[in-house]
Amino acid sequence: MAELQKKILLIDTNCFIRLYFSPLLPLLGTEVAGYVLLTLDCLIDEFLNSSRLVTQYPWISEEPRISDLNKAKLNLRKPTRTRVQTHSDEIRPYAKSLLELYCQQRQITTRVLSSRDLELLATTVTLKGAMATDEWPLRHVAEDLMDDPEEYDFELFNSLEVLHLLEKNAKLTPDERRATVKSWLQNMEMLLKNWEIDYERLFNEPSQTVKPN
Repeated sequence: MAELQKKILLIDTNCFIRLYFSPLLPLLGTEVAGYVLLTLDCLIDEFLNSSRLVTQYPWISEEPRISDLNKAKLNLRKPTRTRVQTHSDEIRPYAKSLLELYCQQRQITTRVLSSRDLELLATTVTLKGAMATDEWPLRHVAEDLMDDPEEYDFELFNSLEVLHLLEKNAKLTPDERRATVKSWLQNMEMLLKNWEIDYERLFNEPSQTVKPN
């Protein structure tokens, strides 16, 4: 049997923050079922340079988690970085128009992708890898691009789906997963809308089991 080819799974800021609620260490930088869990320099900087995030999640900026996080930086050679920039330049105006139309139709405040969002998406596209995010504007653009798999061949995860990947491959126990999700809710983490449907689909149990009393 041919060896399973490794695929980069890039974890964005909100997602790695949530994963670090779990007891699993090492976490980022590890390989799970052929996926290597990594993140980007700019996303680590986003966390460390935000006094709000560091204050809200102090255990991530302390040992041993900060070392675990820093070991997970994706390093790319210059030709690949150039391709990432090209993809970013191509996606930026399309994403802007797509989100403007979506927000106008729903009469909500217009959202745009940040430079970090664009770098994450463009890197995932370039590597034909996977990314994990709970940010709806980024997911909306990614899902639209994925409608053309010949041009945009990548995968999209949310935080619950990464937890499922970890549990399915014996990195987390069901009790650890339940405690992790419950802690998200207790800390009022902004999970995806209708996260309960995802939870019940992935773990085959009522979402009520993880809701704080």
